[in-house]
Amino acid sequence: MKILVCVKIIKGEINPFDACALEAALQMGGEVTVLSMCPPTAADVLRPLTRLGVKNVYLLSDSAYAGSDTLATSYILSLAAKKIGFDLILCGRQTIDGDTAQVGPCLATKLGIGLVTNVLGLNIDSDTVSCETRLGSESTKLPALLTIERINTLRFPSIFSGLGEVTLWSNADVGADPRQGNGHYHHIAEPRQNHGQATGHRLQRRARNADKQISLAKKGRDFPPPSEHSYKCTPER
Repeated sequence: MKILVCVKIIKGEINPFDACALEAALQMGGEVTVLSMCPPTAADVLRPLTRLGVKNVYLLSDSAYAGSDTLATSYILSLAAKKIGFDLILCGRQTIDGDTAQVGPCLATKLGIGLVTNVLGLNIDSDTVSCETRLGSESTKLPALLTIERINTLRFPSIFSGLGEVTLWSNADVGADPRQGNGHYHHIAEPRQNHGQATGHRLQRRARNADKQISLAKKGRDFPPPSEHSYKCTPER
């Protein structure tokens, strides 16, 4: 089974809900792939995940993605997910910075697959995934997307495990169309004007910095040695 786990890096650490989703995927076995949409510097945090048994890590980063909202993020992730391939997608219930819990459900809608949210436990039998959630028991056919609660703690790597690489993808690799005007991506290419001129200038500076970081990342420069503790899952409080 091919399991795709979507993670976000927040202040140098993997989002705790996403860390739990990753641990759930690793416990299931199969081929686990991590997908993240973050600045290129997130590679420092993502790379140690390869020591846990993750086969591939893909980092989506492009100046065109600066200021993406949940709908835009879901659209971009859906294109990458289709390119990678999957049987099951796991996401954390929400991020601890945005707290919207929208990306998982939006991503499932964009992909046209089954969705179960607030998952506390799961079991896969043939082509059906059965889940225990905060609202009771639910099931859906594969392929599907599940959003995972904080139900576990991400493991530490084996001392014998090797460090893999992070594959950096720009928009040229996934082909997101900034000209679409259907309310989910047209605002990515240009700063959102309703936030004022100051916000527009800030997003433009962020885009220029992202371009520079992408160039350096592709040359293998300016990345400090990764920390094997940078992916830790913060205990529930």
